[in-house]
Amino acid sequence: MRKTLFLFHAQASRFMRSTSGQFKENLATFLRFLEEEPMICEYVNGCLDISTMSEADAKSMVDRARQSAWSPFEVVGGTTEDEVARILFILRDMRRRGIDGADLFFYRYGHGSRKYDVMVGNFLKEVAFLLIEHIENHLKMKGIEMGLDQKGQQIVTVEGSSDVQIVAASGSASITGNQSFVSSNPEIENEIAALREIAMSLAEEDKGMVLYNVQVLEEQAKSGHPVKAAVATALGAIKKVGSACASSAQVLALVDRIEEFFSPFF
Repeated sequence: MRKTLFLFHAQASRFMRSTSGQFKENLATFLRFLEEEPMICEYVNGCLDISTMSEADAKSMVDRARQSAWSPFEVVGGTTEDEVARILFILRDMRRRGIDGADLFFYRYGHGSRKYDVMVGNFLKEVAFLLIEHIENHLKMKGIEMGLDQKGQQIVTVEGSSDVQIVAASGSASITGNQSFVSSNPEIENEIAALREIAMSLAEEDKGMVLYNVQVLEEQAKSGHPVKAAVATALGAIKKVGSACASSAQVLALVDRIEEFFSPFF
């Protein structure tokens, strides 16, 4: 489960950071991952089976969107399964057509801007991010239900002056002692909280991106087993957005301190 979440975070982060020139390739890579990762594939296929949404419906929506930026194009609504199916079918139809980041489809997401990168970014935040949230919530819930890590160990973290992790082996699993180095460490908690506060003041098109990657950092910190690639990807995405905002100096300083904090564990 931990590996699946890490791989999903890495692929989702890459897709969400797509520029107009990268969109077509990154879309294909992201969808291929969803279709090949067993646990995610099982979930999305279950949503497709339950939902009343069809590929034909998605094709019609994309057709209308390409014909007019003012045509109805609602992806939110109905059950969670409906939203997953609707967005997934739309993304698959875009892949089938080979839609790139300069396509007329994205004009409705300009919101006053004529820059293709802005249009693509807004589409990702308003449409793709909803699918990512649903999948991530499902994976987290499965992890809670399982109560197990990858080695079949049930982990209970007791937070206090010294973080202690109690590991109870199940089945043939072996017991491995680990120290949860962050769960109650005020230093990293303060840095992450500061980034989240700054994110709330950003333009809507950047806020979702930063908040998503801040959440990745928080989860990596609390896991007790941070993955270097996940941390580096999240920090890189935050740095990219933060370097262009009014609080750029503060964001870059926070990123540097968080990177320094994680470095001894890699």
